[in-house]
This record gives sequence, C-alpha cells and structure tokens, in this order.
Amino acid sequence: MTGTLAKADPPSARLASPKHRFDLSADKSLTVPMTAALSWPADNTNGGTGNDVVFGPFPGGKPMGADLAIDEDLAARDAQSDNEAPEVSPSGTDVSFQCYLEQDSSDSLASAGGVKPGDGRGGAVGNASGTWRDFREAGGRGPGGADASFNAYMPHLAYSGEHEAKMTVEESMKQQAMAKLTPRFTLSDIAQNPELARAAKLELAGQQKRSDGTSNLSSCDAQSRVTEIEHIRFTTDTADRDAGREVQAGLEQVDVLQKRLAEGRRSVEQMLKFIQKLYDANVAYSRAMMDAARAAVSSLGMSDSWKCASEGISELPMVVGGAHSQISQALAECTAKLQGVLKTIKTLSDELAATSAKMQAGIAAKRSALAKAMGLHEKATQAFGASEGHVSRPATRSLDKQKDPWLTEGQLAAGHADLLEAQYELRNYLACAFLRCRDVEVSRLQVTKVSMAAVLRSHGPAFEEQVGPFVTELSRVVGEFDPDHEVADLMIRANVHEDSALALGTQRKEEKTLMVGDLFSSPDIVRQGELEMWEAGDSRWRGGHFVVTQSGFLYGFLGSDRLGPVPTCSMCLPRCSFEDGDAPVFSITEGGTGWRRSKGRIVKLRAPSVDECCEWAIVVRETIASLQARW
Repeated sequence: MTGTLAKADPPSARLASPKHRFDLSADKSLTVPMTAALSWPADNTNGGTGNDVVFGPFPGGKPMGADLAIDEDLAARDAQSDNEAPEVSPSGTDVSFQCYLEQDSSDSLASAGGVKPGDGRGGAVGNASGTWRDFREAGGRGPGGADASFNAYMPHLAYSGEHEAKMTVEESMKQQAMAKLTPRFTLSDIAQNPELARAAKLELAGQQKRSDGTSNLSSCDAQSRVTEIEHIRFTTDTADRDAGREVQAGLEQVDVLQKRLAEGRRSVEQMLKFIQKLYDANVAYSRAMMDAARAAVSSLGMSDSWKCASEGISELPMVVGGAHSQISQALAECTAKLQGVLKTIKTLSDELAATSAKMQAGIAAKRSALAKAMGLHEKATQAFGASEGHVSRPATRSLDKQKDPWLTEGQLAAGHADLLEAQYELRNYLACAFLRCRDVEVSRLQVTKVSMAAVLRSHGPAFEEQVGPFVTELSRVVGEFDPDHEVADLMIRANVHEDSALALGTQRKEEKTLMVGDLFSSPDIVRQGELEMWEAGDSRWRGGHFVVTQSGFLYGFLGSDRLGPVPTCSMCLPRCSFEDGDAPVFSITEGGTGWRRSKGRIVKLRAPSVDECCEWAIVVRETIASLQARW
C-alpha cells in the first residue's frame, strides 16, 4: 500500500524514516509506503531550507518539527466502531490510515511560530484516521489498483480546551534551562530569611577558614558581610515601610475620632441651644405670671364662697408661674450637664490632636535615627572590610568604636526596638483614645436622653389634652433609645487597636530577643562571658557581661543593660596594656601614648574562676599584641 504526499503550501518536506528520505519540490508529489513516518521543520530557523512544510499551527504544546505517521492496522477497529464490515480494496488488502503528530525534541515552538492556547487564531493539534473508503473518497485513485493517493494535509481542527492545561515546549525548555542556571537560593531568599542568611554566613566563614586558615582575629568573608548587610538593609527598609504605614493608619484613625467628636460636639451645641431657648421662654412666662398675680382680684360677692373663689383665681397665675419655675430649674440642670459634656469633648479633641502629632513626630524621629544607624553600620562594615583587605597598612584600622560593625549593628538593633516601641505606644494610645471617645459618646447620649425626658415630663401634664398622644409616643421612643448601641462601632475599633497593640508588643519582645541573640552569636566576637568590674566610687564589684570583638574593643554590659544590645562601657584594646594581678583578678590600663600613658584609666576585672581568668588573660593579651603589631 502506498500513498502520495502532495505539497501543502510550503514546497518541500523530508521523510523521517532512515529508509525513506526524499525531497519534495514545489511541482512534485512523492509516493511513499504507508508505514513511513514523515517529519519536517517549519522554517530555516531550525535547520530547514526555507521552503519546508509548516504543519500547524500547534497551540497545544506540539513543536513544529513533528512526525506524520500513517498506520495500516486500524481498519478492523474502525469497522467495528462503525458496526460494519471493512471495505476491501480490489487487491484484497484491508487498509486504514491514521495521521497524528509526534513530538520532535530537536525543534522549538518559538521557531515554528505556533499558536499558544487561547490566542483566538483557531487550529489545533490532533489526529485524523479513517477506513480505506474514507481514504479513497478523500482523494485516492479508486478501486482500480492496490495503490491509492491522498494529500498529506491536515486541516486546522477546532481547538479543544483540553490543551489549555498543557505546557508549551518553549515554556518547558525555559523552565529546564532556568532550573539548571538558577541556584537553590537567591540573594533575595537569603535576605528575606534570617536562617538562610545565618547558614550562608557560616558556610562562607567555613570556606574561608578551610582556604586560608585564618585565626579568630581574622575578618569574616566579604561576601558573608555583603549578604548580612543585604539582609539588614531589607529588614530596616521593611521596618521603615511598616512604620510609615502605621503612621498613615494612625492619621486615618485620628481623623475618624476627630470627625466623631466633631459630630458629637455639634449635636450637644444644638441641644444646648434648644434647651436654653426653652429655659428663657419658661423664665419669661413665670415672670409674666407673677406680674399677673400681683393684680389681686377683689371679692366678687359678699358671701364666703365668693371670697374663696376670688382668692383662688388670684392665686392661679402664681401657681402657673411656680410650675414654669420648676420647668426652668430642670432645664438649668440639663444645661449644666450639656455644658460639661461639651467641655469634655473639646478637651479630648485637643488632647488627641496634640498627643497624636507628638507621637507621629516621635515615630518620624525614630525612623530617621534608624536610617542614620543603618548608614553608620554600612560605613562601618565597608571600612572594616577595607581594613581587613589591607592589614599591612598601619592607617587602615580606626580607633573609633563607632566604626566597629558589631557595635553599629547593636545600635541598629536598638533603633529597631525603639521604632517598634514608638509604634506600640501609638497603637496603644489609639486604643485608649477610642475607649475614651466611647465613654464620652455614651455620656453625651445619656445626658441628651435625660434632657429630652426632662423636657417631656415637665411639659406633658400641662399640655396633656392637646399634645398627650404625641408626648406619649415620643416618650416611648425616647425610652427605647439605647446609647450603648450607638457606640458599638467605637468599641469594635477599640478592640481592634488593642489587639494590634498586643501584637506589636509581642513582636517587639520577639524581635528584641532574636536581634540580641543574633548579636551575641555573631562571628565578630572573639570571646564573651561573665566578669565583675571594680567600681572605685562605690567600692564594690559589679557583675556584667563582657565581649571582645575582632575589631579590638572590649565591651561591658552592666546593670539594666546586661542583655544589650548597647554596651554600658567600652575599651579600645590596641590603646591598652595588660596588667597582671592576683588570679582571678587582672587589670587593663587604657591611655594614650608617650607622657599621656600614665594618666590612663585602670579597669580591674575579676573572673568567676582562675581558669577563666587565664583564658581571658590569654585572649586580651593576644588581641592587644596582634592589633598593636598591625598598627
């Protein structure tokens, strides 16, 4: 059985089978065995001639270099699926064919100009199969012989959604290439993960130790310091960004509180104005009634009954005036209460504006101090790295402790803690402010409710016949009014800020613990431990934690500063001399050079045991000798 491969727009193709490899020009067709597999590249970008057949588009991930396979053993299955006997050619050969695409890993989708899923250009990768009847009707020569011809042309099938989940060859190859080139951890991953940064630092320090065998006084690897600086800079930038967001959130919450207080103040002012108008009206009415009472009515008759009636009608204005006097007194009490609430609202509003501005300015100052500390730490790290690279030059090391990376890192950690402390205070103050605002609002609404009830009670009986139903309904409405329901949102906000303040407090403690832990586990430390320092002024030994760094400084953490990160005292060992003493006591004399050396400060230190005293003495002596030799 043979088939004819006709030109499918591009003018040439080649057979993939090693046994059948031919060229198909623009004016020719090729008769090939039906069992052969055909493959061709799409263009000259992948080794083609420029006239190669493009069999595509290929949106489902198949490359343009594909195989067209024509199978001969599907006739029976095709006939069974159609529930009919297979049609037999005149030669007695039962033939079916199947066209499908097979991936050729040597080609690239990018050079095929294939269609990606979902780009709206139609077309799909699929397979076409049929019986001898289909094959013949598609363009064969008919039943006249054992050969049949067909055009090796696959129309663009309708694209199916099942290919959307498949990855294109280009994407797969890119992923494989990136997997080979990309390291396990990027610099960003190390900067964002303190554990990775610590592991990388230890690994680099170990490599340096294995390569050049430096001692404890040698500097850390430059790349390790770069990684550590990147991590610290990322942490500092994150803390600064979070602080900025906290300030912005604080401004918004203060604005919410100020608006709420302003609304309450306007409400109190309007109610106060209304009560004062009623008070003035009742006072004027009472005075008018008193004036009417002075015009006494004479006896309307001679009998005692008329005299009683005359006295009663004369007393009526006084009784009515007295009733209005009682109303005025109740209104005066309401006025005093409303004025007290108004004063409280104004005081809280002014305090909120002043305190929030002060706290925000404090946070801004802490951010500025943190940025300055970060700059000093970077300069100290760069200077220390440069000095490590030029140890033979006597002027490369500085005697200023502010250029010690270990000390500047401690100051930076203190800046982080101070910034978190300022944010915690702001959040805590906002929580308290919302609670105070809630209390003020409850008081305002309660006083307003009492004032409205007093007005209704005082005027209800006098106008019962005219306004009784209205007063009754209004009294019911006022009685059902719940001030706590009106301030529920303030309570919710107070709880939110209280939770935020608690979270910031926990974060502050954790950050301080982690930072101090990293600080005291730094490879910059030559030796650290517990020592006691003699205080001549108090004539007593004072315990503390002491640290010797590679930069040649001895730091002491005494009293409340025992846990760091900022030391209580420090000494520049290259400018000091070691003095022997009765173990476990030893002395260090700090002073200048020449005639100023005799005026130096003498520090007496006592170790917990004689062995530890010897170890401290060895470390201090070696440090002094090594650094003085370099200078």
